[in-house]
Parts: sequence; C-alpha cells; structure tokens
Amino acid sequence: MENAANETHKVQSGDSFASLSRRYYGSERHVEHLLKANPQIKDPARLSIGTMVTIPPEPQGGIAAAPVT
Repeated sequence: MENAANETHKVQSGDSFASLSRRYYGSERHVEHLLKANPQIKDPARLSIGTMVTIPPEPQGGIAAAPVT
C-alpha cells in the first residue's frame, strides 16, 4: 500500500474543520483527525483566513456501519 502525503489547505472565509472534513473526506466524521494533525491551531473554532491547515490522508477503518435489523 502506498503512503499518501499530507496536503495543505489555505483557510478561506467560511472554512471550518467540519467543512474541511466534508471537502477532503466526504463527511464530518474526521474532524478529530484534522485537529490532531494541526496542533499549532490553538482555537479550532476560530480559523483565521490565510492559515495553512495540514490535511493528512484519510484514516483507514472509518466508522463501522450500523447493523441491519
């Protein structure tokens, strides 16, 4: 398996960790993954325009689907 490299994203107006998770991973479930990759951001609720955010490869495994009943 190939190791994917981190990407970077320059924060624009309206960006949040939830919106970046949706954009790069397709859902908001990886917000915590983004937060861990960006310890330099002290207040994740207040992303400043122009801040560079590290976007690591999507974690393997994801969230298990609910059982079918």
